[in-house]
Amino acid sequence: MHKFMELRNVILLAFCLSLGVTGNIVVFSVSALGAMSIADDPALATFPFFLQYLFATLSTIPASYIMKRFGWKKGFMAALTCSSTGGIVAFLGLSWSNFYLFCLGSGMIGVMVGFAPYYRFAAVDGASQRYKSKAISLVMAGGVLAAVAGPFLANHTVLLSKTPYGGPYLLLIFLPLISLLILNFMRFESKPAGQPEKGRSVKKILKQPKLVMALLGSLMSYMIMALLMVVIPLEMKSQALSFASITQVVQWHVLGMFAPSFITGHLIQRFGVYRVMYLGFFFDLICVLFHFSGTNFEHYLVSMIFLGIGWNFTYISASSLLTETYRESERASVQALNEFSVLVTQSFCAMTSGLLYFTVGWLGLNAVVLGLILVAGLMGLWLINNQQDRLEEPIGDNLGLPEEV
Repeated sequence: MHKFMELRNVILLAFCLSLGVTGNIVVFSVSALGAMSIADDPALATFPFFLQYLFATLSTIPASYIMKRFGWKKGFMAALTCSSTGGIVAFLGLSWSNFYLFCLGSGMIGVMVGFAPYYRFAAVDGASQRYKSKAISLVMAGGVLAAVAGPFLANHTVLLSKTPYGGPYLLLIFLPLISLLILNFMRFESKPAGQPEKGRSVKKILKQPKLVMALLGSLMSYMIMALLMVVIPLEMKSQALSFASITQVVQWHVLGMFAPSFITGHLIQRFGVYRVMYLGFFFDLICVLFHFSGTNFEHYLVSMIFLGIGWNFTYISASSLLTETYRESERASVQALNEFSVLVTQSFCAMTSGLLYFTVGWLGLNAVVLGLILVAGLMGLWLINNQQDRLEEPIGDNLGLPEEV
């Protein structure tokens, strides 16, 4: 792939990601509140959010093979169309006080959630190994624009419709359509025809400690974030904080998620993928400690910033590490495995976060997250040490990042 095409694709994919994250911020801000306004049981407030990630989970494996078969552009465009339709259905569910219809619309929106993570893989398709970590990081940096636009749009559209919380879902109809327009200006390199390379069995691929470490980083980054972020609007509302305060915390959290992306790729090249991943775990730990220290607005604000930074370092490190574990013939299956595992975890955490919050409380939920961080840290150390003791089979130019503790 020519350098110009690489750079153009990275920039346009960053804009597409930005629009997708903007929509996710809107959903974070209003999904639980909208569901609570029409659900018979308050404990079901996070159920539509769970369905969003359930649909995303069910679509993520087909997404990988669809885009391998038909190309990145057609795959993304199909998912964006489904997401826009989901915005219509969810809005009608709120307008008619139909919880089941609202859940269906949330699920349809989730289809794009299953496709969107592949933006980062589309950016590195055919790129040199040295460029991959930076390309992934720069695509993820597109979320910085979303961090500013998302809460602003959530605040200014919440009263757009007479239907409570319906205005933001009107916005979700149009954001995917803008991404569709952007994709029309993109070109991806065609793979030359030739003898297909035989891939290894899934069992053999999974024997790589490096792959398991990449999966661990991806899973933990989203598990920790989902457990805390899904219920933060409910927790802040219980402390009598305003909707504007909630969206402000969400905004700074998303800035924490994506602003470090401008330097994360450089940090990985400078200090190594494992050190940056553990730095992410450390920021997650700081987030939890802030939650134990108080329930003022400032506690939520600072803790969510740290949670976002922790997610960024852990997730981008895991994504970079993943690109070292497969051949081209194995790309679709390994990426599908990774994204499916992540979204299963997100779906489970989105569902259980509300249940945990209403049963063991905010501090009990944070105690669970603290335990997860400690377990992940110990598992990671074992995997890194085990990797050093074995000689792994080279995988073309997918190797390149330094191996270190």
